[in-house]
Amino acid sequence: MKLKEDLKTRIENELSKRKKRILNTNAISAFLNFFPALKALYDLFVGRKSAIEIEKTKITLDGIIEMIIAFDKRLSGIKKKDTSKVSILLEDIISKGAVTGIKSDTSSCEAKELLKKTIDVKLKRIQSQDKVTGIDLTVNKELKIEKPLNIETDIGSVRINPNNGDITFGKGTK
Repeated sequence: MKLKEDLKTRIENELSKRKKRILNTNAISAFLNFFPALKALYDLFVGRKSAIEIEKTKITLDGIIEMIIAFDKRLSGIKKKDTSKVSILLEDIISKGAVTGIKSDTSSCEAKELLKKTIDVKLKRIQSQDKVTGIDLTVNKELKIEKPLNIETDIGSVRINPNNGDITFGKGTK
């Protein structure tokens, strides 16, 4: 993830800029406590690492907060999705069984609602030991397609456009 790598690089760069100041502040603090014996020596040699880690944590949190704000700005600019269209993308799949974009039957309420919307099914780079199907629709009742239906695969595509005339699955079936 490029964003994560950019943040790591930024943290390390910022830490290297602040490191000298952190170590100096930490060393002075430790030196002032030097006379009360070994505690000061411990702070002088070991405490510097903890001060650097604390500063690294601060930088990391600053970066995370900036990323969250950037995500929020991007998300607030996105309009709500168009619910009159359904898009399904299946890609880079290796399967021992069948792969299907949509599976239903014409008598189901879900299929009736689904076929009132434009449907785009894309199947890309799929390896299967069984069949690969864009839409597996069992016809057991009459069902009219109201919007375009598009199925695209690596080897071909099917586009059904009801705007040019009525298209009904299972016509005459009750």
